Amino acid sequence: EAVREITDRALACARDGELRGSLELLRAETEACMGHHAEASRYALQAMEDLPEATPPWLAAAGEASMASARIGEHDRVIEVIERFDEIDMGLSGGGVELMGIIRAAIPLASTGFGGTALELLDSVERVLQAIAERNPDARGPYHSARALRGVCTGELATTLFELEAASREFESAGSLRTAWEHKASAGYMCLELGMLQRGEALLMEVI
Repeated sequence: EAVREITDRALACARDGELRGSLELLRAETEACMGHHAEASRYALQAMEDLPEATPPWLAAAGEASMASARIGEHDRVIEVIERFDEIDMGLSGGGVELMGIIRAAIPLASTGFGGTALELLDSVERVLQAIAERNPDARGPYHSARALRGVCTGELATTLFELEAASREFESAGSLRTAWEHKASAGYMCLELGMLQRGEALLMEVI
């Protein structure tokens, strides 16, 4: 609540532009943490309008907008973000980790029957990450994460397992240990579900 009050006061004074966009992104992240996904979507979409396009903050706002919109069933909003995403200049973007929010938006899309939209989203993300990875290896973790979710959406569980482990290795190499452990734990639980008990227990023990 304190962050909401502070951002309300700051937004009342801020003009259009990067500062206002940063405040709107902070507000979107706050609303998302509180479970207010409609408000999170609204502020994130506003942030996308005010932040410089294709910069790390803009990509973070796109992720928040995609995730929040997917969670409240506003799939047309997700498609709008994808369309904006396909038009951006990749020479301006960061290291790829900023795209994790967009990648994770595929989960609520697929789980509510919009698998086609989820795959369309992942297609866009993978194209962007391939371009970034040519000059920045930190994009390899998010790329494999997107590939893992594609496997979930298409039912290719062996591919999902392979990509989760690959993502874990790449995130660890980039120094993103928490994200690496999340992917390794997901791989471990998937092994258990597939009956690969020894491998699953080994992966989970590495995380613990």
